[in-house]
Amino acid sequence: MINYKKFKIKRMNPIIYSFCAAKWMTADFWLETGTTSSCHLPPPHKFDIEAIQQNLNLIHNTDEKLAQKQMMLNGKQPSGCSNCWNVENINKDAMTERVHQSYILRHHNFSKFTLDVNHIPEKITVSFDSLCNFTCSYCDATQSSSWATDLKINGPYKRIKGDDRNTYIRLGKKDKLTQEEYELVFDKFTQFIITNIKQIKSIRCLGGEPLVSRNFWKFLETIKSVKDHNQIELIIVTNLSEIGNVKKLIESTKSFKNIIIEASTENIEQRAEFLRKGLKWNIFQKNIDYLSANNIELRILGTISGLALDGLVQFLEWLRKYKNIRLDSFILRHPTFQAIQVLPNHLKVKYKKELSGWLLNNNEDMYKVSIHLEEKVKNLVTILKDECTIYNNVDINVLRTSNKEFYKQYAKRHQFEIDKIFSQPMAEWLLNED
Repeated sequence: MINYKKFKIKRMNPIIYSFCAAKWMTADFWLETGTTSSCHLPPPHKFDIEAIQQNLNLIHNTDEKLAQKQMMLNGKQPSGCSNCWNVENINKDAMTERVHQSYILRHHNFSKFTLDVNHIPEKITVSFDSLCNFTCSYCDATQSSSWATDLKINGPYKRIKGDDRNTYIRLGKKDKLTQEEYELVFDKFTQFIITNIKQIKSIRCLGGEPLVSRNFWKFLETIKSVKDHNQIELIIVTNLSEIGNVKKLIESTKSFKNIIIEASTENIEQRAEFLRKGLKWNIFQKNIDYLSANNIELRILGTISGLALDGLVQFLEWLRKYKNIRLDSFILRHPTFQAIQVLPNHLKVKYKKELSGWLLNNNEDMYKVSIHLEEKVKNLVTILKDECTIYNNVDINVLRTSNKEFYKQYAKRHQFEIDKIFSQPMAEWLLNED
């Protein structure tokens, strides 16, 4: 087992205790809005479309990222990185994404990281557009075209308070680029990848749902024409909704150094179908089995909301039978009212007990598949210990009421029966009017 505590002390803390290597060596891009971030956790911000026409590298090295790097080197915690700080400030020994991502990048000499505007990250994540055939419970119209369609047909969700982003009122991206701007950004991003392809080690593609996006397939075919693309590890985040597209992807990516499929779910069977509307568990299971049988490296990518904790242990047990699948779970931050912290204390106690028991009973086999899984589950337990009256500057009772309102409306729109899908304690709390 990796000793992350020792790694933090010996490799990260000598730089500065607020250091994160991902701020330098990873870059996320959302081309539809012309935005970027240094990983999936901080809020994205605009890159300068005019500036990148003069210097492609400024698509990553924005003024905001440079300022965040400087803050870290000065021992400060950038507010956008609060997902990690919120856990570490409760438990200083916690292994958060900051530590995990830095560990992955441990082959670098962190002391040589500077504020160079031409610095090239080695790990790229990109969303080409929001085209998607799912309406996942935690998602919204800015990330899923299916969500936008639902809101246009059925109208916005009502009586949702404490959500500063107005997540289920917005019909889509208000800052979405024009078609002309998008084509320019798509072209410049592609050029950025091609120009720096020898320094880039992995490209991770997400959506929406990339396998239904013509922009994704266009990018894939363009990169395949570049001589050095066979040195790239390609990672695809997909909902595995169609076997035809999955087989097409495997055939189309044989020339890359490696391909990894990150399949999106955080629960099984009916609970999974509720949390990710559009998912058909039998199809998802068939695709998992197909990929496993073809020795494709698989990861399960889960977004853990409060509701996702119901049945999470059963999900972990389902995962046991697959020896080649790693679990990468991320704690939900937005929309705030769906967060783990919003759960009532009696449910926090229930899930903390279940997860703590799973940790005690779990054997080393799972750790060999996902060496940081233990720490991921421990972070969930840490959050479940935290009893709060205010979360994200909003009264917890306001958020709890919004949580109930949302899931009842969501269930009605999609013809789900909460009391037949979730455990009795969770269903009773969600359906209770108090």
